[in-house]
Amino acid sequence: MFRSRNEADRTKTAEKCMKQLQALIDQFRDQDVTTLEKIDYAFCTQYPMSWGIKKELADLYKKIGIFMSAHELLESVGLHEESIKCLFMAGRQAPAIKMAEELAAKPGFRNYNIFCLMGEMKCDHTFYQRAWDESDGKCSRAARSLGRYYFFVPDYAKSIEFFEKGLKINKLYPDTWFTLGCAYMKSEDYKGASYAFGSCLQIDNKLQDAWANLANCYLAQKKHF
Repeated sequence: MFRSRNEADRTKTAEKCMKQLQALIDQFRDQDVTTLEKIDYAFCTQYPMSWGIKKELADLYKKIGIFMSAHELLESVGLHEESIKCLFMAGRQAPAIKMAEELAAKPGFRNYNIFCLMGEMKCDHTFYQRAWDESDGKCSRAARSLGRYYFFVPDYAKSIEFFEKGLKINKLYPDTWFTLGCAYMKSEDYKGASYAFGSCLQIDNKLQDAWANLANCYLAQKKHF
């Protein structure tokens, strides 16, 4: 297991790593060893669950562009959102959209990220709004997606409104802080822009564009340090 993880990032050993992970997955179906015998080593070895190994193999498939195999593995462990993404990336747009629609049509469905994913696949912002409304304003991704949509409309007032709502739920998105800062700059609110770019840089201080925009905001406010 550890050897597979160490070899996953090297091109020469990627194929070997995939074969090793597949062998580990196949071992879960091995009936030669009883469950009681396996339990003796469950805690001391910290061996991952079968779905965890399948996800690792699927992530490796995605890295090298084998999206259909990744889709099948992710679907088998119930990671529907990631599975639909892989299906879409494999060029199967229509089946991916159909799969998302079938999931969304299920009674009591509560994965609002699927609605956002449908909005991205169909280029339809109404799905973002639906996710935001049905989550009672708790889906951060829906708010961020709406903010990004209105930024390019452009409707900077609405963009700022939804970006702030999304960041109030979850602040750890430097790209969203950066785009919020740009929306403030477009609205000539340089104080708000300074705060947004500053928050962006607190998360990732290597973003050169954020530093440059922050400097421009201070110059616009005539703050010379």
